[in-house]
Amino acid sequence: MEELVEQPENISNQNSAQNELESNNGSTFGKFKNVKNLLDAYTNLEAEFTRKSQKLAEIEKEFNENALFNKEENIDDFLKRTNSEDKKEEILQIVNNELFQNLPNKFDIGLAVINQANERSANILNDSKFIDEYLSNNEALKTKIIAEYLSKINNIPQTPKLISGNSTNVYIVESEKPKTIKEAGEIFSKMLK
Repeated sequence: MEELVEQPENISNQNSAQNELESNNGSTFGKFKNVKNLLDAYTNLEAEFTRKSQKLAEIEKEFNENALFNKEENIDDFLKRTNSEDKKEEILQIVNNELFQNLPNKFDIGLAVINQANERSANILNDSKFIDEYLSNNEALKTKIIAEYLSKINNIPQTPKLISGNSTNVYIVESEKPKTIKEAGEIFSKMLK
């Protein structure tokens, strides 16, 4: 025997509305040929709207959970969190620009700018073209490097170290300049021991 399944009221209303509109030659559906096509389009649109709403809810949740973006951090907390206490003055100089004033993550941006600049500087100093073009031809830089080198050389002790000892024990002795012949003899006798 065939069972009669009771249809929900809204489906039966849809069927009666569809029959009524189809009897009007379908001229009121615009670009849709019939009620079925219109209903399918509406169902697809509703499903897409649901997906978009869920995605929006996820983004809102992520936004609300992001404490760094929602809560402006003070400079000291930021420096502790990022271990960048040594860059405090540079970061403050960058974020004091009015473009950064209303950004909640302005310290992160400032640190990123500094790190990028330091990376570029390191890359430039390894670039042979830059060295040849700008550093090698800079007389002031050459003078400074030579002066520092000569200063280091001048600070080296003038008395050379001497090797002393017998065949089993060899050690280095700091040589002192003797002031008298007696001191010279003592130094020489120490070296022979």
